[in-house]
Amino acid sequence: MTAGAGLEVAGLRVSYRGGAVGVENVELRCGYGEVVALVGPNGGGKSSTLRAIAGFAASETGVASAVRLRLDEKNLSGLSPLQRMRRGIVLVPERDKIFPALTVHEHLRLTARGRGHARASLIDEIEARFEVLGAHRARRAGHLSGGQRQLLAIASALCMKPKLLLVDELTLGLAPVAAHEVARIIEELAGDGLGVVFSDQSTLIAKRLATRSYVFDAGRMLQTSASGDHPVDSGESKSADSWDGR
Repeated sequence: MTAGAGLEVAGLRVSYRGGAVGVENVELRCGYGEVVALVGPNGGGKSSTLRAIAGFAASETGVASAVRLRLDEKNLSGLSPLQRMRRGIVLVPERDKIFPALTVHEHLRLTARGRGHARASLIDEIEARFEVLGAHRARRAGHLSGGQRQLLAIASALCMKPKLLLVDELTLGLAPVAAHEVARIIEELAGDGLGVVFSDQSTLIAKRLATRSYVFDAGRMLQTSASGDHPVDSGESKSADSWDGR
């Protein structure tokens, strides 16, 4: 990997109307081919961090500032979410990630970048990678299971050809089998050289997937840990508790 390639964040702060602080003094990095986890309880600051990196803090009456916010050593501060997407940063939000009335195939057509044959080839490639989606390409998204909806959201994000994929609450509320499939896809994507930063309330998921984890609570980063050296959770989600990563 080229020196300086990937995401670099230092001194990130997000505040909201009324003086509430979403997150303060965050420092993290993610290179290409890495999977980085933000773990901690609900309200800890994970979502604020991801949305600030993607440029959405201002759309939520928030203000984000950073000492350093760069992708491939190029400054992201001041860029809109669309401009950051064009630089290669794509966010899969926790909520409102799919359009229930659209079919699986319509989602992919809506988000696929490129034209003509290149666009069609990209959609074919995505449907081949996500076999369950290819099998249900004519089904409306509102009729999919929770795990299938999460896969569709990730697949739609990939159609935008990201360099860095941000996923908010990767496995929250998913059954163990669905969580396993989502994790498998994330591992494949990292193996292909994509950088992935995801948030989750479970350190079990982080231990299985992440090269490095950042632990959040009450808007502050408490700890950084390498793969295989994750602290014990104080409140795993039900689905994560029962998922052994196999």
